[in-house]
Amino acid sequence: MNLKITIEHRKCLGTGSCVMLAVEHFEPGADGKALVRCSGGARSPEGTLTGLTQTQSDQVREAAMFCPPEAITVRDAETGEQYYP
Repeated sequence: MNLKITIEHRKCLGTGSCVMLAVEHFEPGADGKALVRCSGGARSPEGTLTGLTQTQSDQVREAAMFCPPEAITVRDAETGEQYYP
C-alpha cells in the first residue's frame, strides 16, 4: 500500500504523538514539528510512503487520528481517496 501524507505545519503543535505511534514514518524536525520519513530517505512535511504493509498503514492512520490538532492528512497515493481526517 502507498500513502500520501501531508502535515500542516501551521497546525502542528509538536506533541510527538505521531512519532510515538509510527516512529518508522514520522520524526520531529529541528523546530519540534513533525516530518514524514518519506520512502527514499527524505524528511519533509509532505511525502509518499510506498510498499507499506497493512500494519504499517494502520500505524500511520492511527498516528493521524490521534494528532490533537488534526494536522496530518492521509490519502491513498494512487486513487487520492482521503482516509483521514
